[in-house]
Amino acid sequence: MKKVLLYGNCQLSRLDKYLFSQSPLFSLLKPEDYGAEVKENWQKNLFFPANIKKNSSLYDAISDCDYFIFQHVHGEQFVTHSKELYDSCESEKLCLPNFRFSLNEPSQNKEDIKELKARASINKDLYGEDQIDLSNWIESKHERWGEFYILTENHHSHPSGLYYNKLSKEIIKKLNLNLKPLSKDILYHS
Repeated sequence: MKKVLLYGNCQLSRLDKYLFSQSPLFSLLKPEDYGAEVKENWQKNLFFPANIKKNSSLYDAISDCDYFIFQHVHGEQFVTHSKELYDSCESEKLCLPNFRFSLNEPSQNKEDIKELKARASINKDLYGEDQIDLSNWIESKHERWGEFYILTENHHSHPSGLYYNKLSKEIIKKLNLNLKPLSKDILYHS
């Protein structure tokens, strides 16, 4: 069984629920097993950067994992930045895009696409080929921009199944995994 470490925001919890937990080939590392705090149910198989209070819990998990799947995390509010973890990890690793915006509702304009492209450029500079860039794919679907979002119960915008389906196909291809992609029909983000 291959061990997977997910490090990022709530978007990665979809990968937990619909991609990895459906296969007996994978086991998701649990933050609580490494002394990390879990405040919400969606965080049970996800190392949420804001909950990490000491580096040792993450570095222990990094040394145990076969796959390190993460979003680029940086800033003074975080104990450990993803680039440090990436550099210390000897396992397969993959940086995923962060589709979250500070707006409660998507602006549905090119400013969001510019933001995604800027994030993708940073990820490519830091992680080279160990990253997935969906910004061009999203830009090509600009007329259907609203289909990429759903509004959750806390009124935050999150990606829809259309986005997760494409992302999961890219993960499967990039890491050569024996999994089925996420459904395009996911209409919730819980």
